[in-house]
Amino acid sequence: MPAGRLIKVKVDDTVLVGLRSVSRSTEADMAEATTAESTNQWKEFEPMYKGMSVSAEGLMITGSTNTTPEDLFDLLAAGTKVTLYYGGIETGDTYYEVDAYVMSLEEENSYDDLQTYSAEFQVSGEPTKATVV
Repeated sequence: MPAGRLIKVKVDDTVLVGLRSVSRSTEADMAEATTAESTNQWKEFEPMYKGMSVSAEGLMITGSTNTTPEDLFDLLAAGTKVTLYYGGIETGDTYYEVDAYVMSLEEENSYDDLQTYSAEFQVSGEPTKATVV
């Protein structure tokens, strides 16, 4: 993976505005598979369903042609499924594309600082892993 500043999050091929920080959380539900035959009474587990979410934080920039917090609000309010891109943008970088929904959106408007936003996307389905060519 490239340096953090080179990781991008796109919604339907448009980069999020003012992006400053991104994170990806991947998980697997674990089913207990412990039996009387488990060695020395150690619990055993098997992976089951998997899930992923992506979070992004950025600065609100007026007049941008990139995806803005207002766009994200509209997608959240309508329950619109989007194609989410997470990863590098330079040749050879790894990236993931997957269907997702805007799960949350927070805007901060402090009188003594720049306006910021944070958004969380819930992945729906299995991501496709690819390499930038």
